[in-house]
Amino acid sequence: MNTLAQQILGGLTTGFIYALLALGFSLVYQSMRLINFAQGDLFMAGAFIGYLLAVKVHLPFLPVLVLTVTLCFFLGLAIERLTLAPRSRTASGVNLMIRTIGVSVFLQGSTLLLFGTEEYRFPDQLSGEPILFGGLVVSRSLVIVGTASLALMLVLWAFLKYTALGTAMRAASQDRTGAEMIGIDVPRTRSLAYALSAALAGAGGVLIGPLWYVHQSMGVMIGLKGFTAAVIGGMGSMPGAIVGGLCVGMIENLSTGYVSSTWKDAIVFGILLIMLSVRPDGIFRMRSAERA
Repeated sequence: MNTLAQQILGGLTTGFIYALLALGFSLVYQSMRLINFAQGDLFMAGAFIGYLLAVKVHLPFLPVLVLTVTLCFFLGLAIERLTLAPRSRTASGVNLMIRTIGVSVFLQGSTLLLFGTEEYRFPDQLSGEPILFGGLVVSRSLVIVGTASLALMLVLWAFLKYTALGTAMRAASQDRTGAEMIGIDVPRTRSLAYALSAALAGAGGVLIGPLWYVHQSMGVMIGLKGFTAAVIGGMGSMPGAIVGGLCVGMIENLSTGYVSSTWKDAIVFGILLIMLSVRPDGIFRMRSAERA
C-alpha cells in the first residue's frame, strides 16, 4: 500500500506542472475560444529565461521565478498583440489556431538559433533532505513545486474573483456582445488572458527546470500533456485544469512504476482518447464556455 501511495505522491510534482499548463490552456479557451498550440513552447521559453537568470545573473530561485513569470507575462502580451489581435474579430477559429502554430514554430526556431540543440542544466536549487511523513518520503522538490504552484493558482483565483479586471474577464468570456454593451474592453481582456497563460507556462518551465535538462524541444511533449490535462478536466474549467493536471501526473508515474516508462505516454494519450469518446466535456463540464 505504501508503494502505491509513494508512486501517487511521486506523480504530483509533474502533476502540478501539467496543472499550470492546463490552466493556461483553459484561460485562453475560455476567453478566446481558441486552443493555444504555443503553450508548450512558452513553457520552454520560461525554462530558458529562468536558466539565464539563474546561471548568467546568478539569482536565487525565488527571484528567478518571479522575474520569469513577469517576463513571460509581457512576452505573452506582445505575442497576442502582434500575432493574434490583428483582424481577430473577422478571423475564423482555424485562422487563429494556425497563428498559434506559427508562434510555436517561431519560438522553437528562435531558441534553436540562440541555444542550439544542446541540453542545459539548471543549478541544483530544489534539492534537499526529503521529509518523512506517515511512512512516505516527500521530496523537497515536491514541496517547493507544489507550494509555488498552489500559490500561483491562489493568486489567479483571487484576481479573477475579486478584482474589477478579473470580473471583466469572466464577463467577456461568458458573453462577448453583452460585455461590450456595458463598456468592457473585450480585446484587452483577451490580451490579458493570453498573457496570464504565458506567465503560468513560464512558471512551469522554471519549476521543472532544476529537475530536468532544458532544451529546445522540451515544450512539445509537456504541452501535449498539459492539453490532455485540460481536456480531461474540462476545457475552460479552472478546477478541472488543476484536477486534470494532477491526474495526468499520477497516471504517468503509476504507468512508469507498474507498467513501463516506454508505455507511459501511450497510456496517458489512450486515456485522453477514451475520455473524448465517453465524456468529451471532461470531468467538470463547461457547456457555458461554448457560448459566443
